[in-house]
Amino acid sequence: YPALRENLLLVARDFPKLEVYYWISAWKQQADEFLQKLLQQDDTIESSPEKEPDWVWKLWIRVRGLPDLEEFLSDKPQVSLKIWPILLDACVEQQLYEKAYKLLKKNLDEPALPLFPETEKSLIEARKNLLKTPDDPVSIFIVIRSAQKAGHSDEILEQLLPLMERPGIPRYFSYFISQAYAMKEDWQKAYDYLNRYRNFKPAPNPEPVTPAEMKGS
Repeated sequence: YPALRENLLLVARDFPKLEVYYWISAWKQQADEFLQKLLQQDDTIESSPEKEPDWVWKLWIRVRGLPDLEEFLSDKPQVSLKIWPILLDACVEQQLYEKAYKLLKKNLDEPALPLFPETEKSLIEARKNLLKTPDDPVSIFIVIRSAQKAGHSDEILEQLLPLMERPGIPRYFSYFISQAYAMKEDWQKAYDYLNRYRNFKPAPNPEPVTPAEMKGS
């Protein structure tokens, strides 16, 4: 119904937020024609694309596909830096987990790690200590760092996965697990744990038990 579409657009143009919704929801052919006109008439998309609103890039992905937008951005690193979360959402939505993992890793700071000795002697002592105290974080860290250098992804996962729901775990454990899954090329899990590192919130510590509660038990 071309007439109906034109009337909707006339109404939408009086309300900026509604116009955004209109184009995001537009028929694919019509939206593609709109993007083509935007490229031809609006020189900011070429000269200053970082000034374009986010909905333009979302519409581009919806209509022309993620590879087409990536090609457009190939020589525009400042724009890629601005809109990488939009690209990331598109990768995840399309289950492109390897690409999502690499994109997220590129745009995250690596964790700040504690300084513990990483010598052969400290590794032997750490392994001995884990036999007595399996959840000692210092010993786990030393063993994990050794496993990373040796490329032993299974050892990393065996040590860290059982600890992930405990309160007070270091944020960088999620990062280590992500790296281990990347070694195994399990890209979905690698992405999931890297995203967990990105959004890390420490688990709350248990509430202290009061003397009255102790008596009641």
